[in-house]
Amino acid sequence: MIRRIVATTEAMERFWRKAHGWAPTEAAELLAAARLDRQVSFAHTLSDFLKPFPSAEAEARLILGYVTLRSLCEGILKLFFVVWWKDYCKDAGAVKIRKPAWSRNRAMSVSIAS
Repeated sequence: MIRRIVATTEAMERFWRKAHGWAPTEAAELLAAARLDRQVSFAHTLSDFLKPFPSAEAEARLILGYVTLRSLCEGILKLFFVVWWKDYCKDAGAVKIRKPAWSRNRAMSVSIAS
């Protein structure tokens, strides 16, 4: 599993590294500022958490493991949002205004049933 995470992270790094060629300038600059180049390094440390470690280090190692996973997840989300940056900017207010689909459907079914 760790090899797949590393391979996926490396592929993402190759993709976003060329952002100035495919992404709008603003989005490419956001990607550069996000420092996603560090993600591959984080991915390579995942195997460190499979090895046994002294109980005195357990809490710190657990925290570091969660931080590593969180960093990898945040990197994926940053890449996703930058790829869709232009679409988001067109309708940024919709994120705050619109109700979730499940909420709208529930309200409709209640009014129909009444």
